[in-house]
Amino acid sequence: VSFLFPGLAYMPGDSHYHIQGTDETTSLKGSDDTQDQLELKVTRKKRWAVNICFLTIGMGASVTWYAVTFAISFFMVEFASLSLSDYFWTFFLLAYDLPGLPIQIIQYYTFVHRKERETTSDERQQYFLPCIVCYILLATILVTFPLVFLISLSVQIIFSISLGFTFFIGIIQGRLFGKIFQLASLFSPEHYSSIPSCMAGVGISTIVLLVVTISEQFNGTTADAVEVVIYFAPLSSIPLLSILSIIYVVRCNNEISQKQEDLSSAHAQNTNLCRAVSSNFLLRKHVQSPLLPEKVGNGLEAPEKPMEEKSKASLFHTVRVPCFSAFLVGLGYVLLNACFPYLGEAIDNDFYVTVAVYLQAIFYFVGNETVAFRQVINTDRALFVSTIIQSVLFIPIFISPLYAAWDPYNIISYAFIILYTFIGSYLNSCSYVIAASAVGQEKKSTAVALLNIYLYLGYTGGLAASVILSFF
Repeated sequence: VSFLFPGLAYMPGDSHYHIQGTDETTSLKGSDDTQDQLELKVTRKKRWAVNICFLTIGMGASVTWYAVTFAISFFMVEFASLSLSDYFWTFFLLAYDLPGLPIQIIQYYTFVHRKERETTSDERQQYFLPCIVCYILLATILVTFPLVFLISLSVQIIFSISLGFTFFIGIIQGRLFGKIFQLASLFSPEHYSSIPSCMAGVGISTIVLLVVTISEQFNGTTADAVEVVIYFAPLSSIPLLSILSIIYVVRCNNEISQKQEDLSSAHAQNTNLCRAVSSNFLLRKHVQSPLLPEKVGNGLEAPEKPMEEKSKASLFHTVRVPCFSAFLVGLGYVLLNACFPYLGEAIDNDFYVTVAVYLQAIFYFVGNETVAFRQVINTDRALFVSTIIQSVLFIPIFISPLYAAWDPYNIISYAFIILYTFIGSYLNSCSYVIAASAVGQEKKSTAVALLNIYLYLGYTGGLAASVILSFF
């Protein structure tokens, strides 16, 4: 108010407005009291409930693909007779990763150009229904995909069907990832850890699969089709559990939106009262209104650029560093996964790939979830420097075969994998939180959608680099 009316000053703490140069004070207690009442309703129990729900949401979004990766040894045996069997995993990665970037671009421009509505029905159309459909499809794939290997078909046909399932998983997850992170961005990082929890859920799904693998004593190399069906089927309950979490967080978001509308209404009433008080003061003092247009150069008024146009033009500029970080982290993540088989062969260690994948899965979860408890990267400068340092850590992993002779247990390589994965997942969560915090409430989902594009652009870049490396 003091910006619009220099004669009127707001004194925080007692919800009073004071007219400068006089002893007149106007009491406006409604605004702060309303805000306090609304903030008191964000209890610790509700915070934990929302964070756990987003953890489950992330698990359901990623468990289908990770189930395929954990059964990679089964596919290696099944497709060993193919002429391109050495590159079958490259084909799987291409089928899974390629749809992601186009899906994110389409979702971004669809989201930006859609007509803004702030109703419950719109929330259901925007997040509720698409997410539920995607989770149902992922659960269905977990049940039907392994059934293909029970049918008496040629290896070429089964391989083609498997690629089709993998491509379909990539489309669904690309669609789902865009929605769940946009939904997570709507929850204030001051009260909730929705984005780190959602990303941690993506990592913890690998730990769940590890537990299932150990409990069922699943060995893909010796498993038959029936054992694969039994291995995949229980995992279908995780996407179904995510549906319940989506229902809860969408309901919570609707409640928060209603509270914000109530708060905005209270603030608007107080603002109108302040303007009335200021007008009366200015009339009594016979002073000129301070709200005169600014003059530039030859005395002409400076044209005012619409706020909406300014916001659109400055969105990328505001989140450019988080976008850069998401791109490099995504590129390194896919490239590291693609390098594991070649590193294991070069090191001549039969257990290197298995240990490396498990370490990556565990510390991917730890890094994301650590942000929920302690975030030390809060600025663009810190994020940029940390991302460069994290990228450099890939070099000692890539050259690990050079020092494997005097490191027979690969402890140094494993240590760098842990450090690289932990810092990368930590920075990825920080980039999303920083981007969502740098813009207004109405732009949070758009900023996250833009980050998703750069994250998947990094995935695509890492995939392209891995394909090139596979031919050497």
